[in-house]
Amino acid sequence: MARTTLQADLAERQVILTRDFQAPRELVFQAFTDAGALARWWGPHGFNTEIVENQVQAGGRYHFVMRDGEGNAYPVRGQYVEVTPPGRLVMTDDCSCMPPEWLREHAADEMARGEAIVNTSVTTFEDLGDGRTRMRMEITCPNNRLRDGLVKAGMNEGWGESFEKLDAALRTP
Repeated sequence: MARTTLQADLAERQVILTRDFQAPRELVFQAFTDAGALARWWGPHGFNTEIVENQVQAGGRYHFVMRDGEGNAYPVRGQYVEVTPPGRLVMTDDCSCMPPEWLREHAADEMARGEAIVNTSVTTFEDLGDGRTRMRMEITCPNNRLRDGLVKAGMNEGWGESFEKLDAALRTP
């Protein structure tokens, strides 16, 4: 079977990522929620991820720290809003932990007003049959300026590489 690559689309305040995996949806969903599995694939090539906190339940918090090959830390944190195995995850992403230069360029207005800079992602896992799963992630940003700043920072490429790592992890017992 030809592998489906990441498809990234822009919509009003959104980035929509779609990727097919040659694995049952229960396994793909588990890879998105299990701390050990997340540590294996989360982050672009050359990055390692430490799972600091991962309370997979509505209202539960998560905190991951990605590190590049030079040891630079890129924290990711937020909250689980909805956890419906094996079909749906809704999470927030606190963008205030983005690098200071990114925040100055893309979120200065929000920071000046003391507003939270939070995206919400809705990830669905569709059973395609024959042990295949379509993952669709709709990331909704507070505005298009923040959305475009995330895309400019390499979000689509980073997710694409992460999903390549996930694909490999799903194929390895």
